[in-house]
Amino acid sequence: MAPAWRAAPLPKAHCAAAAAIEATATEPWTEAQLLQELDAPAGRLFGLYAGETLCGAAVFQLAADEASLESVTIAPEQRRRPRPADPCPGRPEGRGGHPVLFGGAGPQRPGPGPVCGPGL
Repeated sequence: MAPAWRAAPLPKAHCAAAAAIEATATEPWTEAQLLQELDAPAGRLFGLYAGETLCGAAVFQLAADEASLESVTIAPEQRRRPRPADPCPGRPEGRGGHPVLFGGAGPQRPGPGPVCGPGL
């Protein structure tokens, strides 16, 4: 059985791997750009992991009570695959039936902070 996916803040140590995944995108972010975004007060990077393997990255910028999604890139070998069992059973569902993994405002959100996953 494939390991469940989890989203977690991306540590600096994973920026090189995230940049390698980004390199497969149409408009990729470089490792230097990812590191710069991590150091920016409004910058947020999340990794999508299958077990301990980084499978994707998302770049956000926060401003007051809004977030701007700047980039989402999934490793080519992980694209168009069925997602594993829901890592957050019984939790609110986002649009399209995918669990809501990131904090933020919205009618489906019960409160502040991340919805699921240890350490999120």
